[in-house]
Amino acid sequence: MKDLTQKRWLQIDSLLKKVLEKPPEERLNYIKYSSGSDPELWSHIENLLQLHEEAENIIGESAGTFAAPIVPGLLDELEGTDRDFDHPGAQVGPYDILETIGRGGMGAVYLAHKTSSPYDKKVALKLVRRGMDTADVVRRFRNEGQILASLEHPNIARLYDGGIHTDGRPWFVMEYIQGEPIDIYSDRTKCSIKERLRLFRIVCEAVHFAHQSLIVHRDIKPANVLVTREGHIKLLDFGIAKLLEPNKMELTDYRTRTGMKLMTPEFAAPEQIQGKPITTASDIYALGVLLYLLVTGRRPYRLGTASMLEIERTVCHKTPVRPSDAVIGKPLPAPPEAGEDTFDPQEAARLRGKNAESLKKELTGDLDRIVLKALRKEPDRRYRSALAFAEDIDNYLAGKPVQARPSTFRYRTQKFISRNRWAVTATAVALFLIFTGLGIAIWQARVAQLERDIAQQEAAKAKAAQDYLVQLFETADPAENRGAQLTAREIVRGELHGLKRTLVKSLKYILKCSRYLDVLNRHSEILLFPPNC
Repeated sequence: MKDLTQKRWLQIDSLLKKVLEKPPEERLNYIKYSSGSDPELWSHIENLLQLHEEAENIIGESAGTFAAPIVPGLLDELEGTDRDFDHPGAQVGPYDILETIGRGGMGAVYLAHKTSSPYDKKVALKLVRRGMDTADVVRRFRNEGQILASLEHPNIARLYDGGIHTDGRPWFVMEYIQGEPIDIYSDRTKCSIKERLRLFRIVCEAVHFAHQSLIVHRDIKPANVLVTREGHIKLLDFGIAKLLEPNKMELTDYRTRTGMKLMTPEFAAPEQIQGKPITTASDIYALGVLLYLLVTGRRPYRLGTASMLEIERTVCHKTPVRPSDAVIGKPLPAPPEAGEDTFDPQEAARLRGKNAESLKKELTGDLDRIVLKALRKEPDRRYRSALAFAEDIDNYLAGKPVQARPSTFRYRTQKFISRNRWAVTATAVALFLIFTGLGIAIWQARVAQLERDIAQQEAAKAKAAQDYLVQLFETADPAENRGAQLTAREIVRGELHGLKRTLVKSLKYILKCSRYLDVLNRHSEILLFPPNC
């Protein structure tokens, strides 16, 4: 295929994309129909399709898939040998197989119960695939059992038993969880955003417990976070967990010799996709993807069937859309071959008890910041721990300032008012009434003072009038009236008459003075300027 021309490659690439859009059972017929009389094209497409399907089996839905040596026909052979345990009555150790629960690249999980137990307690039994029971895989499988055995937490599936099957394959038995993935449960019960956040913070606490035990989960996704009928969270599958304390257990490198990375790409952190060291920050990123999915109904990126190169370009270099924009249908970052987006904003909002606009409003602000902080490309810029992530969820639910947002005075004030709405309202009303009463009291005091000033002025006027009248009566001469008794009116009339006489005398005096001045002026001109000069 190295000698193919560019035109031929484009033809093969175009046809392969169309083939991958078809259901698996229709792909071969479609290749035959589309290739026509070109058997070489048919052969190229078949080979590429086989490689694609093998890659899906290795790094597809199950992040617990461990790469086996790639030899022709291995996966088909393994698929057939595992069917030996699909029928009721098959036995593994002291356990009877009841039915198959699920399959992954590493092995199969069965519903079982212990034959010698007096109690009919169902358990989940995990058995490694035949053909993958190499020393390396067996060691990893046992590591998973030892990791689970060290995790005793109410929200983590417990390990009960373990052993080696007659054919040399290891098995272990864990708590059987009857539940459904957290996203499906939340949608089915139409949980509100706050209800989803309360479920999510429990997941954070379980992950934090594992981190305190120096264990990184590395495969946090809805299928590994189940909700029971009673609403309890259970975290499953530490199959590819990495111990942070190397001396505690001998571990091999979880990147296979073929260069493949063990992960679920849509939930893998950028450093995980690039093959860099995995830390607790990688689980923080996966928790951010899970929260993004819970609140919006979408993942941060649409990867589809893209190649690992395109997945790396998208996850490591493109910025995710804010959740508040994602819920109204804004296009998400995606490789060119990701396919058409079929997201329905109104349906997603309905499953959360809102319409698209009100859901956008609820996510805008703090929740946007919380989710995007967990999805930072740089591990050291995410939450420092899963517990810190849970605490920020608690802050949001309690109406307190969140760590993901700058703590400005205005922001803290807004959160305080929002958190204490009734108390602030009551305080504001009380202050309004106090200041209103104080204002009324001050106004009334000023009015009273003004009235007192007016009263004092009126009293002064009355006193002056009284003094004048008293003086008037005291100065009246009874002799002038020949002993007659004078009335107040006569006294006032007499006083006015006296004032009139005084005024007339004053006017006469002024006129007389004016005539003297006129004569004096005329004589002064004659004296100063004689006619003969």
